[in-house]
Amino acid sequence: MMTSNRLAAGLVLAAGGAALLAGCDNSPKFSVEGTVDGAGSRSMLLERLDGDAGWVAIDSVRIASDGSFSVSSAAPEVPEMYRLALAGKYVYLPVDSVDALVLKTNYKSFDTDFVLSGTPQAEQLTAFEKEAARVGAYNSPDSLDAFRKRVYMKYLHNGKGSILTYYILTRRMGDRYLVEFTDPEYAAVATAFATYRPDDPHTKALVERARQGQAERRKAAGQRQVIKARESAMIEISLPGVGGGEVSLSSRLGKGKPVVVAFSALTLEGAPALNLELKRLYDSGRADIYQVCMDADQYAWRQAAKALPWAVVYDPDGLRGINALQYNVGSVPAFFIYNAAGELVQSTGDIKQVPALLDS
Repeated sequence: MMTSNRLAAGLVLAAGGAALLAGCDNSPKFSVEGTVDGAGSRSMLLERLDGDAGWVAIDSVRIASDGSFSVSSAAPEVPEMYRLALAGKYVYLPVDSVDALVLKTNYKSFDTDFVLSGTPQAEQLTAFEKEAARVGAYNSPDSLDAFRKRVYMKYLHNGKGSILTYYILTRRMGDRYLVEFTDPEYAAVATAFATYRPDDPHTKALVERARQGQAERRKAAGQRQVIKARESAMIEISLPGVGGGEVSLSSRLGKGKPVVVAFSALTLEGAPALNLELKRLYDSGRADIYQVCMDADQYAWRQAAKALPWAVVYDPDGLRGINALQYNVGSVPAFFIYNAAGELVQSTGDIKQVPALLDS
């Protein structure tokens, strides 16, 4: 009997030790806590975006009678999108690693009247979703087009492969995606992922999809996929310069000197360094420069452009405009080289390659 009692005691101790170990999980986690007013005692799911299976439930939490809740899960190895699901409505969560997010919302307008905080990306997502809801309520094509331009300049052009930019590519507005895979903005996000997150599992799929989109754009525009040396005619551009009058590309060509057409934006991060490279090239006398700027703020562009000695023009339509389409520009900067005879002969996305291409 004594042996049996000792055995039973040993099993209890072992079970208690296992429970203690299970309760001491020190693996990195992210957390979400907050309040959902009016949702007391209801269950809410935490779901993770799986590239193959779609949205997969990974945990559930019961909301307390006062609306408070708290849930945590293993931190992702790479930034990932999660969401909280309640009664067929969703609040999306951009998670980089061991983030601690805070959500404040209510049951009736769970997915539209919420505030998500805790990280800059969470706050950006809140701002994005609120504006998207307002634009969707207008149901106006003009409002939607203007919103797309703002989204590109505010979130995508300098997103550096953030999971928020990835989420925006999945966002629908009505019966279509806010950013289609054929849009230049999609290619811009794919390029950012390839640059800043080459090992991220999202990158390969984004790049492949962007390539498909670019191929379809070229096909729709009746363009060849590759600009072959000395085989392409001039593609005209005529846009307002700093003084307000139209400045055409054709007026700069065929003057006995190559011309570099530079698609860029003077108000983006990295613009000063890019303009320094262009100035070195311009001062060398090897080529003239025709710079097409796609800044969101025309006043800021004009102030920055005043100091530049070459032709600088402004394209208000940006990457969605006819000029970007005709030159197949999916992101900036992009450079196109015309030879001294006015023939389009080379292109690159790297300013460092331009001097060598002028010699080829």
